[in-house]
Amino acid sequence: MKVILDSSACPSLPYPKPFSGATITQEALEAFIKKTLLENKQPIVIFGANWCPDARFLEGVIRLPVVKDFLERNANIFNIDVGEYEINTALFRMFEPGIVDGIPRVFILDRKSRCYKIFVFRYTGFVNSLLRDLIVLFRLVLFSHLFVIFFIA
Repeated sequence: MKVILDSSACPSLPYPKPFSGATITQEALEAFIKKTLLENKQPIVIFGANWCPDARFLEGVIRLPVVKDFLERNANIFNIDVGEYEINTALFRMFEPGIVDGIPRVFILDRKSRCYKIFVFRYTGFVNSLLRDLIVLFRLVLFSHLFVIFFIA
């Protein structure tokens, strides 16, 4: 599968605000993971906050039609709001003990619910760098499938 992104595929301003402020329980997160695996999709958990420009930029990229179509077919994404680091941060420990901050933080789980890749995106305004890391992310999502993403400046 080939996906081509060119410079016209950059997210437009203002970037989306995908985080709701809801408190998420560990049970709800585990249920999301279980449901996603039953659908034979890759679970992706993104911790962020609407005050974070990088988290909003990442969501803008995820909503690009070509990226959104790919992810809807192959993965489910759960956005978890950390507020000002006063909510939901205990859930970090499900994936990596010792994390206290740093968003947006993306956890990609394998088909056995094991976390095998963690990203912290800090790329506002640096589309090439973000897209390079998204290439890695997409390859991890479809590690058993052929998938190539191109960025044309």
